[in-house]
Amino acid sequence: GAVLPATEGGGGSNTSGSGTPSEGTPSASGSSSRDGGLQPGTVSSDHTARAEEGPGGLGVGASERARAALRAHFGELVDALMLLYSLGLASHFKQASVQLQTQMQTIAQLEETDRRIKHYEGKPSDLVRHLKEARGVFRDDVVESVRQCALHRATLFSPWKQEAMFGACAYVVRLLLATSKRSTLFGYVPEFYLESAVDSFHALRRGDPPFTPTAGQAGRAGLESMVTFLVSHFSDARIVNPDVRDVLLQSISVLMQYKEYVGVFEANLAARESMITSLLESFDGRFWIPISNILLRLVKGSGFGQRLSQPGEGSASASAAAGSECASAVFQRLLCDTCTSNERLFGAFLNRVFNTLNWTITEFSVAMKEMHEAISKRQVNDLQQHQRKCTIMFELSVNLARILEFLTLELSQVFLISSEMNLTRLCESLVFLLNHTTCGPDARLFESTLKLQMQPLEKISRSLIIAPCVGILLNLFKAERCAPQPPCHSLLTTLATMESSCPIDRFTFLAQFDWVIARLSPAAIHVSERQVLH
Repeated sequence: GAVLPATEGGGGSNTSGSGTPSEGTPSASGSSSRDGGLQPGTVSSDHTARAEEGPGGLGVGASERARAALRAHFGELVDALMLLYSLGLASHFKQASVQLQTQMQTIAQLEETDRRIKHYEGKPSDLVRHLKEARGVFRDDVVESVRQCALHRATLFSPWKQEAMFGACAYVVRLLLATSKRSTLFGYVPEFYLESAVDSFHALRRGDPPFTPTAGQAGRAGLESMVTFLVSHFSDARIVNPDVRDVLLQSISVLMQYKEYVGVFEANLAARESMITSLLESFDGRFWIPISNILLRLVKGSGFGQRLSQPGEGSASASAAAGSECASAVFQRLLCDTCTSNERLFGAFLNRVFNTLNWTITEFSVAMKEMHEAISKRQVNDLQQHQRKCTIMFELSVNLARILEFLTLELSQVFLISSEMNLTRLCESLVFLLNHTTCGPDARLFESTLKLQMQPLEKISRSLIIAPCVGILLNLFKAERCAPQPPCHSLLTTLATMESSCPIDRFTFLAQFDWVIARLSPAAIHVSERQVLH
């Protein structure tokens, strides 16, 4: 609308549309100055009438009518915005993210080729010629990927677009939080509202350059709303599509990798009050993988052979890697408090962890057997699938074992004082794992897998899987020694009853294992622990 410019005498323009001049401004009566023109800050009544009544007018009345129309159709605009994002814009942001990764990979390939050319320069060999030809191909790929990334940066990630997009995301999240307070209404919210809000947030976080909502006050408020929505709705039964709930859990898991976001979760009231309880309740056959990843990131650094790098220690890359996988002392304490105060919930969660660990170890053995059969029959097409399954099952088994290790460290009384069944099931899972990864007939398949030395299997390591086993043994053994009075149940007594299924040579293997060669954190393996193990 038309805004009347203010005079030097101060005062604002009259935007009420009532015709009453504001104090300190000339009258808009159309009176002329001595030279026959309008005084500064005045407008004739004819101009005002045309501005307010004309079909294309820019007057105050038109501005008010435009704002009224916007308010009347604002809900429809938001709905169209979310729908259009889910149908078209989301795929463009995914493409931009993939292109950014491609750019990084092609630049790395070009730098590696330059390094090899420099290394072999001057040597009579056709290798240099082939490397130079490959360098030309890599250079063309780099030029194309840089051009594509520059286009995405200009069209999708300009600063004002990022701020506007985050503002829309924060508004929709607050709208969802307000709608959630009406129990019946929230069940009718379209799925693409939730998916678009979460996807747009991660698209900005992965942008080029990445958008940092923690920089300003408005950004922090929007991030606070997003965290509140994530932690309060990933277990909401009103979200009937499990894939949407899985998206919310995966979002929490991703954010928990970064120190700045961990601090936001720790400061969030809803996260401190309900997230741990909801995680334990939702640990079932559908969501146990993302939940185990979240719990593992919360307790990272507390296990045997683990230690988060301290400031000033190690290389910069090591410190950065440790910082991106930081743990949370706040949620570790909340986890212990929740398990102690709600025995029924913790008991059900612990049984599901035992069952799931036994299942993952079994599936890992089956995957190794299928992989060896595919190798012997030269089934190249199936080999990659079996290798991927082996790696996934191995990593899941390590994650679950690390969670049990943390529980034995912080809640040893659950196994030594509470129900004897907890210690019995723990020892059964421990024996089952050791039989398949240390020595003996059941471990031959694992040993042959380690000897394959295939690149897809490079994440499979004996030290990674037996380190949490050692941590569990040490935690419970030291808890028994340091207890003011003998506990109700003994780790050694329980293991002795299982000697037929787990001979002593399994533990001898642990005692003689060389952890330095295994490349675990040397500072985290103390001499006293090695002595206790022996």
